[in-house]
Amino acid sequence: MKKTLLFICCSLLFVSAFAQKGLKLGVFIGPQLGYHQNSSDQSLSEDIYQNSRLWGLNAGASIGYNFVDMFGIRVQAFYSQQGNSYLRTVDGVETRFVDRLDYLKLPLLIGFNTATERRKTSLSVYVGPQFALLTRVAEYNDNPSFGLLEGRDDPKLLLSNGEEILQRPGTDLYMPSLFGLVGEIGIDVQLPPDNLVMNLRVRQDLSFGDLENKDANATTFQDGVSSTFSYWRNAFGAANNRSTTTAGLTSSILIGLTYTFPAGY
Repeated sequence: MKKTLLFICCSLLFVSAFAQKGLKLGVFIGPQLGYHQNSSDQSLSEDIYQNSRLWGLNAGASIGYNFVDMFGIRVQAFYSQQGNSYLRTVDGVETRFVDRLDYLKLPLLIGFNTATERRKTSLSVYVGPQFALLTRVAEYNDNPSFGLLEGRDDPKLLLSNGEEILQRPGTDLYMPSLFGLVGEIGIDVQLPPDNLVMNLRVRQDLSFGDLENKDANATTFQDGVSSTFSYWRNAFGAANNRSTTTAGLTSSILIGLTYTFPAGY
């Protein structure tokens, strides 16, 4: 058994030559699933509220340096479409709501790669911290009576619910920046010339802290009288006091190309 493990380790070290140390530049793109996780949601009946994931796009660029063939760092910039989708049932009428959040994400990753076949493929693993800036908020639904579709790209949205009009802030509902953790694992396939590699990645990240601004207020106007209240504490009805932390999670599948600059560049 020990001889087998030693043979595998030596083989991996021997065949990892194509990983190449040096300066690297890459581009990535792929589909992404976003999700908002809050423990308060679990207290709601599925007959009233059902939370689900939301598809989006994840794309960006990476610059990095391998100090040795198998180890390096990456600084990245990614445009991330994420958010949450949920189904609400009021008086027997189902309405699908979408909260679309766009972020500029700036990860700093460290990792290693190793080959499974000489100068052909490599397994890569990277992990590190991430800083995210909220760039856009879009909220809409499939029920015209709420009037949100008209304000999809407007940061200050209006909700029309019968005679009552609810005006609420747009980006102020969410924190303008977040810290988090990101990790990815994948396969690199060498292309001609030798310093060009195709990347296939599975990537996940998790935000630290609350992505929702729990200090955000909403104001209702009815018959000329206004009333202000805490938005998130009443977001899904009086039955849900949404004061607990909401974390943002994403999972994406990326395809990319990475170029290693020749030595001495």
